[in-house]
Amino acid sequence: MTSALAICVTLGPLVLMTLWMVLLNRRDRRREALEATVGACCAELGLRGAFAVHARVGTLSGRVRVVLDMRLCTTGQVWQVMERLPPRLPHGASLCIVATGPHGRPSRALFHRTVVALV
Repeated sequence: MTSALAICVTLGPLVLMTLWMVLLNRRDRRREALEATVGACCAELGLRGAFAVHARVGTLSGRVRVVLDMRLCTTGQVWQVMERLPPRLPHGASLCIVATGPHGRPSRALFHRTVVALV
């Protein structure tokens, strides 16, 4: 009985740390894959260097959020990304695009799975 308890006390933290490292590694691989997907989509449109990507993936939950800063892009380019990118993202992922726009319009425009914040 005491030997089983000693093994649990000794190996328990090691197993938990290993499990946590596997989860973190999985999260990082998913985030890198999302950033690569967004980068490839924007590169196809000729937007290389005109946008910034920030992908957020939950470690334990499957929540995914992608934020695109497209303040240097035109309105037409933003619309092209809004049309092409959401089908390439995982199901349930949220997409937030930050872009500049004319000043007399509302500050946020809501779309299906896409939020565009006009600054």
